[in-house]
Order: sequence, then structure tokens, then C-alpha cells
Amino acid sequence: MSKKDNIHLQRMRAIRKHVNFNYSTLKSLTPYAKRKIKLYYDEIMRLTARPYYKYRPRDKKRAKLAYEYAGQHRRTGFKHVFFPAQEQDKKPKMSFKNNTLTVSVKVGKSGKVNKRAFLFDKKLLATNTDKAVDKLLEDAEGYSEFTIMNGEYLLVTSHSRGQLKAKVNELVNEYDNTEQWLRGAIGWDFDLRADLNASRNKVRRERKEILERRAKGRKRIADKKRAMKKKRGR
Repeated sequence: MSKKDNIHLQRMRAIRKHVNFNYSTLKSLTPYAKRKIKLYYDEIMRLTARPYYKYRPRDKKRAKLAYEYAGQHRRTGFKHVFFPAQEQDKKPKMSFKNNTLTVSVKVGKSGKVNKRAFLFDKKLLATNTDKAVDKLLEDAEGYSEFTIMNGEYLLVTSHSRGQLKAKVNELVNEYDNTEQWLRGAIGWDFDLRADLNASRNKVRRERKEILERRAKGRKRIADKKRAMKKKRGR
């Protein structure tokens, strides 16, 4: 088995529990198999770099909304949606109504924050940015703050209803093909700013811990390889 085959099989072992396909370690991998493994591995590493819940939608409508909210490609090989959560493996409170998905987060004993993904009309965004933002804000009545969905990611800074249009115009003017990657925004509905900050900080802490565990794992593997090389060289 080649060194490259071994790398891909290591990736396959890492993602096996999340996908509905498998490749045997007894056979050489085809170029197609290698591309497929890498495609899923890269996306799963991105989606699991944050606390998530393995959500299996019960119908196509819920699946569409869940994939959009998660920023996950709807590939046939996935067993589930890596749905963003406040705590790892803890199911978020999701409400599906009128073809929309709203996520409610409990903060402390009585605080609550609601989140919902609002998508841009791509054709309108390409021709008239102001109208595209106005339409999104109209759909997002009652939501006071927004985090822009940049492709599969969320931009760090959030914006008020009054600030959103200027920020979207700034991105459209600065970058090309924004209608392809500027998906929309997560709207935030909250009573107290402290509740919103507490909700975000909890996710940031969990994400930091996940990334730290990954870094330690990579270091252990690298240290083990160096020790094996040193032993063989004696």
C-alpha cells in the first residue's frame, strides 16, 4: 500500500461513522475513491470544528432547511446533518413552521435567544443589492441583529438591521461572484444583550476546546512517527 493510500484510509476511518460508504483496506484505492474520501473528510472536519448534534431529518422539507442552516452541502453520502449546537451532542430546540426553521437557545435560568437563517435571493443580489437586503430584512421582521453567512461559514462580526445593508454592499463591491457564496444571514432575536453574549461565548469556548483536542491529537501522532523513525534508525 502506498503512503498516499494510507493517508486516505486514515481519513476513511475518521469519517466512517458519519457516512454511508466505505472502502476496504485490502484493495488499492482508485482516484475516484481518493477524491470522494477527501471531499467528505474536508467538509466533516470543518463541520465538526464546532459543537454539533447529529440530526436526521424526518422529511425533505426539514432536511433542506437543516442543511441550509448548518452550511452543509447536501451530499448523498452523509448519514446526518452536523447541526450547530450550544453543547456537543445536545439536541437544539428546533421549530419548523411555515417552511422556516427557528432555533431557540436557553441561557441561564430564564434567558432565551432565537436564531434563524435567512437566505438572499441570489438573482436579486446579483442585480440589486439594496433590494436583496431589504427583502431579507422584510422576511426577518422581529430579528434585531445579523451574522452574515459567508459560504459555509459565518463572519465573526454581527450587524444591526441598520448596518446590514452597508456591510453587504461593502462585500459585493470588494469581491467577485458574491451571489455564489454570500448566502444570507443568521438573524438573532433576544431580550437582553447579556443573553446573546452568553450564548455566543459558550459556543466559542466549546469550539476552542475542540480545536485544542485536535491539535494535541496531531502532536501525539507526529511524536509517535518520530519515535518510530528514530527506533528504526538505530
